[in-house]
Amino acid sequence: MRKSTFSSHAEFQQLKEVIVGQGYPPEYFDYIEDVEVRDNLQKIFGEIEEDFQSLIKTLNDLGVRTMRPGIKSKEDFLKDPFATPPLTPRDRQVVLNDKMVRMNNWDTWENMWNFFRRFRGADVIDPYVQDNNTPVIDGANASCIFKMGRDIWFDQSDFLLPEHTTWLKENVLTNPDYRFHEMVTDGHSDCVFTVLKPGVILTSFWDAGVAYSKDFPGWKLHRVENPSMERFNKFRDELHPGLNWWVPGTTNAPKFKQYVDTYLGDWTGEIHESVFDVNCLIVNQENVIFGCYDKAVFDYCEANGINPILCDIRHRFFFDGSVHCCTLDTLREGDCEDYFS
Repeated sequence: MRKSTFSSHAEFQQLKEVIVGQGYPPEYFDYIEDVEVRDNLQKIFGEIEEDFQSLIKTLNDLGVRTMRPGIKSKEDFLKDPFATPPLTPRDRQVVLNDKMVRMNNWDTWENMWNFFRRFRGADVIDPYVQDNNTPVIDGANASCIFKMGRDIWFDQSDFLLPEHTTWLKENVLTNPDYRFHEMVTDGHSDCVFTVLKPGVILTSFWDAGVAYSKDFPGWKLHRVENPSMERFNKFRDELHPGLNWWVPGTTNAPKFKQYVDTYLGDWTGEIHESVFDVNCLIVNQENVIFGCYDKAVFDYCEANGINPILCDIRHRFFFDGSVHCCTLDTLREGDCEDYFS
């Protein structure tokens, strides 16, 4: 029997292959005449790539194969310079039941999907190709799906609607052995909680809609009380008034702030609802990569036999994503197991 080129049944299974996001090279912003705007964007995207390269090296050193989603040429970028860069592959596609499922047809991801269709076509579900109409799954956010072997949780919110989950059950998750659960964290659930390994949960103060006593009876739990937010609250004079993005050092950069708000709204998020200390990438049950340092979280990991690894994502408060959002695991070892049997 042919083995699928995609497989990822649980976040803590041994990671073998992962996609790491990608931003635009700094020189893409040479066209911007205003020095304040141009310099800030070039600095941000230069540092984003530095951080991604550090993450890639860490993953490679741990034996994980890495891929990039690919970006437009500079010529094509200049035709639409406000198109969202492919920084967070986790949000718009997901591996379920040994298939890569597409949930968005933005040009942002076209290079990656062209590659998948050409070289792994038998293992992809691309409803945009298969359906002449806009598919039901369009716009669903894959970060609202948590998988752990036979158990699948759907974070029901504006980002993952009931019709989305119904479509997934009918077209992808067709194995009768699957058990489906619901939780409510108002979306972005991978910044709310995760299972580091069986029996060990990392969560946050947004988790009131997660039924831990029912779904994870007796499991250990550490709740992050949002120290990342506390750490940047001292810089409130630098924060965007809506608390939806922040870049340190831009207190006296009004033109840059106006430019981002006017043209780059799709590049930023809602950082007040994200707990990046939870948004981690689990390589295996012994190694977990974090995009920021939290002493209590690192101590919790070590107390449970887990090695926490820091790969700082400095501009997570700009594009609203840390290590989990910035990656997409395409291949993990292991089968679809029952972790509650």
